[in-house]
Amino acid sequence: MLGNAERDATVMPIVAEISAEDVRYLEEVLDLLLEAWPARGEARARLRRAIGHALELHTWQSLVRRHRCTTEEGFG
Repeated sequence: MLGNAERDATVMPIVAEISAEDVRYLEEVLDLLLEAWPARGEARARLRRAIGHALELHTWQSLVRRHRCTTEEGFG
């Protein structure tokens, strides 16, 4: 469903508006997760990018669909 919303956001303003809320929420989650590490400077920037990547829908899709991770492993 998230994949469809991401696709439709490019052509449907209401979906884009709702998706923007999801993006803000994920940014808040990213910031909260980032607080768990004392990294500073460039290390913090790299960590932020890595956490952001982990939160992406495409990361989940890759793990579940392409690499066959299961619900038991915490995916799905």
